[in-house]
Amino acid sequence: MTYQGWKTYETWNCALWLNQTPNSYKEELIKQAKRTNDPIGTLANMLKDHIQENKPDLKGLYSDLLQSAIGSIDFYEIAERELSD
Repeated sequence: MTYQGWKTYETWNCALWLNQTPNSYKEELIKQAKRTNDPIGTLANMLKDHIQENKPDLKGLYSDLLQSAIGSIDFYEIAERELSD
């Protein structure tokens, strides 16, 4: 099942919010990724790390739900689209 042309709702939502991130930060990540042998994979990992490092410290049910949602994000798809723009 897809959502708004993305693989999952969570992927679409994450991409939407990442596009709200100041462009200079995202542009720096893209520049760094392009200097590697695997720019899409590198950018995907950097975006995933960014989301993981900035998630709130939750406990119990809410932590599990958030972790599940993050696990449903296709960071490779987001990176692929970012690098194709």
